[in-house]
Amino acid sequence: PILTTLFIKKFVMGGGESYQGRQFSAKAMECLKNNEWQGNIRELRNMVEGAIIMAKNETIGLDALPERITGRVRNKVKSGGFLLPENDGQWGRHFVLSQLHIVAEAIERTEGNATLAVKHLFPQINSPNATYIKRFIKRLQKPPWGYSDTEDEEIKALIDQINSYSRGSKK
Repeated sequence: PILTTLFIKKFVMGGGESYQGRQFSAKAMECLKNNEWQGNIRELRNMVEGAIIMAKNETIGLDALPERITGRVRNKVKSGGFLLPENDGQWGRHFVLSQLHIVAEAIERTEGNATLAVKHLFPQINSPNATYIKRFIKRLQKPPWGYSDTEDEEIKALIDQINSYSRGSKK
């Protein structure tokens, strides 16, 4: 931690003030601590400078660190905040999961009010009600847009969570 702080200060004072990164997140710092720095102090300094440049805000997160440091494979295609997995055979499943997560979060944010969630998710609908969510889920489970593996535990759990909200929805 001491060296990373020193390298950040030196980089910023040495002309890097236009970059946003100023401190590492706890998770990023943990990755740095767990790494074997075979290239010694120069490797650490170069990585810190690169992370400062890659940082999207003041806190330097895992996304600003190289894959070899984090051990995570960074996804190459980004869409609306969701990252596609490297294995393109999983894109359909990922598409369905991302849609279900959005619906579940919308219902949570509206405190279980599925009708209000529909109103926010689909503003073009004139008379929103909770049945739109049920139709949407059915559509996600059918080809060509859906993922029909009914044995997928994560998908089943999200659908059950959404259905439990919808059953108790405020109208």
